[in-house]
Amino acid sequence: MSYIIADVSSASTLEGSALGKTLLINCTSATTLDLPEPTPDGFIIILNTGTANLTVRSDAGSSICVLTPGDLCVIRPHWNAGVLAWPAVVPVFGKGGQLWVGTVPAARNSNAALEVNSASGTLVLPRMTTTQRNSLVTVPVGSVIFNTTNDQIEVYVGNGGSPRWEDLSGTPV
Repeated sequence: MSYIIADVSSASTLEGSALGKTLLINCTSATTLDLPEPTPDGFIIILNTGTANLTVRSDAGSSICVLTPGDLCVIRPHWNAGVLAWPAVVPVFGKGGQLWVGTVPAARNSNAALEVNSASGTLVLPRMTTTQRNSLVTVPVGSVIFNTTNDQIEVYVGNGGSPRWEDLSGTPV
């Protein structure tokens, strides 16, 4: 795998010849970064080490993500209806260990470890039967599943050393 490391210090457009490789981009003072037309190989890792927000845009000019100082994102092109394109949204990793998926909100919740934002999609929990759920070993308190045996969301609350799952009303299941 080929790596290209680039420091970007002003508004910039990446050159198409750099794609097809893994790009590691350190943005020190740029406020916008325009990606070229995607190629099928490689991906881009962008770290905003500057003091201002960085807007990453596709080759069509649409915003893919906004990185606040200290944020990092990983972008890989994908096939959409037979056309290779940049994704509309990408996961963004915050400097405090947070993960944002979907459209990154202008005002992020700094207390959230995971924040999912979408106006057109849903969050799908892990789906399993009661038998599959009961075969889980060392389940952390607070784990959440969708039980397909009884079609309900269940939360593991623990109970000493014995497993204890409850539905959302608090009834043990």
